[in-house]
Amino acid sequence: MILKRLNINQLPGIDAPFQVEFRGSGMHLVHGPNGVGKSSLCKAIEKLYWNDQRAGTPISITGQFEIDGVDWTVERDGKSLIWSRTDGQESPRPELPAAHQAKCFFLQLRDLIDPSRDSLSDIATQINKQMTGGFDLDAVIESFPELTRHRTRNLDKAFSKASSDIEREQREQSNLQSREDHLETLETDLISAREKANQEASIDRALGLLEKRRNIDLLRTQFNRFPPQIGELRGDEMETLNKLEERLQSDCEEVKRLDLEVKSAREKQRDSKLTTPLDPENLTAQKLRADNLIRLEDTIITIERKIADHKGQLSKAIAAIGGTGQSDRQYNLKEHGQLYEFLGRCINTRNQQEIITTKIELLKKATTSQAPESKFDQIKGAIHALRMWLRAPDSESSSSQKVQTRWWIWIGVFLSLVGGILAYFSSLLFLVMAGAGLGILVISLLLLQSTVSSPPIPESREEAKASYRLTKLDEPDQWNVPTVKSWLAKLENELSRLSASAQKLQIQQTELDQLNLEFENVQSRQTELDTERQALAKELGLQNIPDMELVDYARALDRVREEQITLAGLQEKHRDSRHTHSRELEQLTAYITQHQGGEPSSGSEAKSIIDSLDNRSKNLKQALFEEQSTLRQIGRLKSEKEQTEQSIRDIFGRLSLDQGDMPKLKDLLNQQDSYTRMREQITGLQSQIELINQELESANESDLENHTHQDLELLKKQAEQAKHRVEEISGEISEINTLTEQAKKGNSMQDLITRREDARNELQNGLETQLQSHAVKFLIGQVKDQYEQKRIPRMFKRAKSHFARFTRNSYKLQLGRHDGKPTLQALELHTGKIRELDHLSDGTRAQLLIAARIAFAEEIERDLILPFFLDEALDQSDPQRFEAIVGCLGKVSADQQRQIVYLTSDPAEQVRIEQALELADCALTSSIDLGKIRKMSVSVDDITKLDFQSGMDIPKPSGQPYAEYALNLAVPEFTPTQGWFGQSISYVLPEDNELLYRFHKNHIQSAGQWGIVENQPLAEQLCDGILAPQEVGNRIELLKVFCELCSLGRGRPVGRHDLENSNAISDRYIQGVVDIARDIKGNASRLIEILRERKDERASGFRVNQIDKLEQYFLNSGYIDDRAVLDEDELLIRARATPAADNLSEDTSLKLIQKWQTLADGFYEQ
Repeated sequence: MILKRLNINQLPGIDAPFQVEFRGSGMHLVHGPNGVGKSSLCKAIEKLYWNDQRAGTPISITGQFEIDGVDWTVERDGKSLIWSRTDGQESPRPELPAAHQAKCFFLQLRDLIDPSRDSLSDIATQINKQMTGGFDLDAVIESFPELTRHRTRNLDKAFSKASSDIEREQREQSNLQSREDHLETLETDLISAREKANQEASIDRALGLLEKRRNIDLLRTQFNRFPPQIGELRGDEMETLNKLEERLQSDCEEVKRLDLEVKSAREKQRDSKLTTPLDPENLTAQKLRADNLIRLEDTIITIERKIADHKGQLSKAIAAIGGTGQSDRQYNLKEHGQLYEFLGRCINTRNQQEIITTKIELLKKATTSQAPESKFDQIKGAIHALRMWLRAPDSESSSSQKVQTRWWIWIGVFLSLVGGILAYFSSLLFLVMAGAGLGILVISLLLLQSTVSSPPIPESREEAKASYRLTKLDEPDQWNVPTVKSWLAKLENELSRLSASAQKLQIQQTELDQLNLEFENVQSRQTELDTERQALAKELGLQNIPDMELVDYARALDRVREEQITLAGLQEKHRDSRHTHSRELEQLTAYITQHQGGEPSSGSEAKSIIDSLDNRSKNLKQALFEEQSTLRQIGRLKSEKEQTEQSIRDIFGRLSLDQGDMPKLKDLLNQQDSYTRMREQITGLQSQIELINQELESANESDLENHTHQDLELLKKQAEQAKHRVEEISGEISEINTLTEQAKKGNSMQDLITRREDARNELQNGLETQLQSHAVKFLIGQVKDQYEQKRIPRMFKRAKSHFARFTRNSYKLQLGRHDGKPTLQALELHTGKIRELDHLSDGTRAQLLIAARIAFAEEIERDLILPFFLDEALDQSDPQRFEAIVGCLGKVSADQQRQIVYLTSDPAEQVRIEQALELADCALTSSIDLGKIRKMSVSVDDITKLDFQSGMDIPKPSGQPYAEYALNLAVPEFTPTQGWFGQSISYVLPEDNELLYRFHKNHIQSAGQWGIVENQPLAEQLCDGILAPQEVGNRIELLKVFCELCSLGRGRPVGRHDLENSNAISDRYIQGVVDIARDIKGNASRLIEILRERKDERASGFRVNQIDKLEQYFLNSGYIDDRAVLDEDELLIRARATPAADNLSEDTSLKLIQKWQTLADGFYEQ
């Protein structure tokens, strides 16, 4: 059986679902830090193997196994465990070993280092049972227990005690009769004593009353000594005065500081050298003018550069048409026409000359590349020889063809005769056979005739081959019919190409002669045009007429004209720009001179001066504003100072003290605590005195108020004596009545006699049992010794083999006894000493336990090979043992095709395991990083790469909105049903990305986690600069209140675990009810309604009394809440009326409650 996939959705210790995949059999390594869920992975697989029906925590697990090539899916949901084949075929679930044998397949470190013999008692017992033929002889011996000496003494004592109890009972019954006769006298004394004892409470009240009256008189005398004005004190006068004095001093210092600011503002006004701030609009207009002036200057510089460029371009254009660079001549259209007509004739003549020259060169090349005529004759001769070779006969093929033709003739004759005879005597259908025979006969005769009448051919192919070789051409690769035919086709194509080339050569020679005549005519025309070129250049005043294309010359003339026009336009634009620049500069100079700014010479200088004026104006405006603002603050502080001084005078006036008489005020405050305490004591004593008087009157004991203290003490002593007497008499009477009733109802004497007889019988039976036990032990001991010597079980052989391989033959496993029970022992082969389990080292004991467990597992699993899981089972092994065990496990995995999974928290063990497996010619199938899968931490395969970083990688905020950043952090949905503890901390904090990043970076992600750091320095670091840690705690307190109010009337959601614990649903209905509850999101009230409606087929037949029982369970457990759900307004009022809301500002508490209410509404509407 191979585990392929494991999905853990819900399991104790697992807070988020995850999935692990395994690849086939062999050794698998699962590593990850402590707490990541390695042991939980083993527990999950145990839950899939065996169904534990005991009620416990909710679980939800899914696994996929491969058994003999068939995939199985296992689903565990609460108590439900379902095995099913993935191909849909029905089949009984695989038969697994019993659940109590799980230790054989799941080995943990604590199981391997346990030195007790109990860890191997089941294996040793099983081996011992197999060695005794399958009978548990020890159990047979135990069924005949031996009577110990202690048990014999106890039986003897029981018989003696029963005899003495009978004698004691007889004495007690005689004494009871004499006490019953004295009962009437005791009852009379009891009534008298009760009357005196009942006065004790009233006497105590009277004594207390006297004491309180004395105390109140003393307190009133001391109270009247306090000054009369002490009653006007509130207790905070000294603190209030200190605060007022501090405020008064602070106001004076603030006034001094503000006076300095006024002086500073006035100095800034003088530094600006302006009387009033400049008009912003006018200043902006001047800035724009300066900017335009700068741009105009840039434009002028650009125009000047363009003028220089175009002058150069004009000189080049004139030179291009054959004139001098400094010529100013304007060419008219008539002169253009003469030039164009002459250039056209020159171009036509030159083109004709080039075309003729090109044709002549091409024809010369073509005539020189033709093949010689001798090759043409060679190819013709070779073609004739190949054709003769193909016509020449092949002796073997010819004779074979004739034989085949004769056979076909005989077959045709046979079919014709047989078909005709059968058609005549049997059925006309056989005429078809006769027709087929005639057809074959006719075709064969025709073939034979064609062979005889073929034209004459050469006598042999060798002659044709010799004729071909005379041509001295390349021969075919092979002289067979396909190759010769291919070679013949190739030569025929070459012959056709040479024939066409010869015809083409004659035509080309004729064309070449004609082109030579045309070339001579064109050369004579070119001489005439050179003479005409010189005359025309002289007439137009050009140095020469360039030999260029007509279109190019026309473009050169147009370029000259365009350059002349462009240059004139640029010069005009330059003059206009200069004029505008002078005008704008004059206007700016006038404005700047008006405000003492100097005279600028350029736009950039004017811009700098304007910016300076702007800064001075702004400084002046800011200084004026600061002066006015500071003067207003000084006036306000002086008003507050007067109010503070008046408050100080009011305090001294209310207490009738001189102004500033602090010693007298301190004296009054020092006496205030005594005054208040004494007044409270007097009030309390007065109330107690009134209460005692009322109690004495109600008890008709008012006369006790007039007794002296001495008289009351005497009466109290008499009452206490009477009280003790009442207790003594009541106890004695009760004891007598109880004993009398027991004596009347019981048969104590008969019981004692019966007990003595039973003790005598047990003593006799014990002696007989002792005799039987000795006899059975003797007989079974003899049988056992004989049987163990003849038979060694298969499981014990495997365990010995594994243990020897694990220890590299240093130890031998053998079966022994300890305290009469079978146990496993290790024989040290180097010394010959036998080692008990608790005398072995941790590593050797682990090797023995693993070997025994593997052997036991192989015995109990039958044909189904289950995976092994070792949870850090080799941590106590030294390198040599580790290497030996891992290598042997690899061999076991390879030999048995067994899947073995080793779980460890040390990622460096992967290298050790791979090395050990490599030495054993095995390999590690896969390495699974469980920490990376669960996104809690990452393991590495090299210890040098370990980087101890805590927590997951939290993305830093990058300017996105708060809601988007919270989404990036995967903040869970606000779910009021789970209470305040698990809500995300983001719902409590202000909407600040940096604050949320700090909390998540330090693993404070839920409201419940805040309690860990609330009073720690980390809390200050988290909240630094944004809010106080105390406010975070207050916000969480308000969240507690909100979740409690929000849950009123809604109850709690139910799941499979809750339904199973109700004990109201049988196994027949549990799955259907769970499905209904899942559809309605666990609403308990709605579930009861659906069950009572009886419309859902999944709960058809569910009894009414079971529905009532389920409903009562929901009510008692809080799943159904009969209280009304609070509406939004009522919830807001009740939440804001709590102390938690009072600890926050009104605005903060309101915003938080409204935000949570919106989130809760969205949750309940889903």
